[in-house]
Amino acid sequence: MTCPVCGAENAEGRVACWKCYAPLQPSAQAPPGERPTEAPSAVPTLAPRARVAARSAVSGRTGPSASIVLIVVVALVAVTVVAGGVVLARANPPDKVALDFLTSCFVKPSTEVAKGLVVSSQREKVEGLVKGTETAMKLARQMGAGDVSRSLQLSVKSSQVSGGQGTVTVSLKFSDPRNPAFSFSLDLPVVVVRERLFWWKVDLDQTSKAWLQSVTRTFQGLPMPPVGGRR
Repeated sequence: MTCPVCGAENAEGRVACWKCYAPLQPSAQAPPGERPTEAPSAVPTLAPRARVAARSAVSGRTGPSASIVLIVVVALVAVTVVAGGVVLARANPPDKVALDFLTSCFVKPSTEVAKGLVVSSQREKVEGLVKGTETAMKLARQMGAGDVSRSLQLSVKSSQVSGGQGTVTVSLKFSDPRNPAFSFSLDLPVVVVRERLFWWKVDLDQTSKAWLQSVTRTFQGLPMPPVGGRR
């Protein structure tokens, strides 16, 4: 075998020339167009059904957690609403509403205050009541009775409330030190109802009817003075 580099003769089967050490046998190469087969990927590709199953499994794991969070949020909102309602109910008890309403009608007449204590559908009826009281107070001052409102005293006599409705009976006392004969005491029932779940308001229609019945009973029980000319 002749060395293609230096031309020295070499025995058959030699790999390199004995003289210049040049390679005598070319390395085996793959024929053109052929490429070694690539090793399969270590990460298998999921089939479409497998991917769908995987997504379903993930959804199944996160679903209960989301539901629990939603339940907790709803529970917190419900507790907040109930707690707020309890606070409002304590700040707006029926007894206080009844006293404030009668105060705004007789002791310190105020249409705006009275309107805020009456159910929404009856607010327009308050103006006539308060104006009537103001007119009566003005007439009493002109007759020399002074400021009658200062002689009025209000106190809760009884309170009966059940569910969303109740009646608070307020005792109205009038005392005139200069003329004790004109002193009197009158029980005025005030009907209260719940409005918007928590707020107590005065039902003016039912309260007016209850006032009429109470005043009628009071005057029927008073002794009538003798009439001149009759025996």
